[in-house]
Amino acid sequence: MNVLWILVLALAWTAMTGDLSVFSLAEGAVLGFLVLLLRRQVSLSLIVRTWKLFLFLLFFLWELAVANVRVAVDILTPNENIRAGVVAVPLDIKGSLGVTALANILSLTPGSVTMDVSDDQTVLYIHTMHLRDPEEFRRYIKDGFERRIMEVLN
Repeated sequence: MNVLWILVLALAWTAMTGDLSVFSLAEGAVLGFLVLLLRRQVSLSLIVRTWKLFLFLLFFLWELAVANVRVAVDILTPNENIRAGVVAVPLDIKGSLGVTALANILSLTPGSVTMDVSDDQTVLYIHTMHLRDPEEFRRYIKDGFERRIMEVLN
């Protein structure tokens, strides 16, 4: 419930300042967190989850920047080194929220698109532009994105 209040206070801050930007939303979230902290309505678990979410956002922004540069280089310097492929990634993450978050975040990253999820939500099928080794790609998804999303949600 506290996370919802932080989000509401962040949106209120963004509306009051009239600045609809990521920085303004983050500023509002920090201020909302501090307000709840001062009112002693923040638990230690919320602080830990908020920190993990912040670290995940930093990780995602880094991966997003790297992927954008990599795709831009591929476009600007035509070569035949692109090895597209589809990889089946077995999932440890459970529940629709986690699987959906992982699938959407991977699709937001240039160079990869989530194609499908198995009916039992245990396998994610991802198309990637840069497939050198399928096993290495699976480890990259599982150790990077999936593990961090599981940390945020648990």
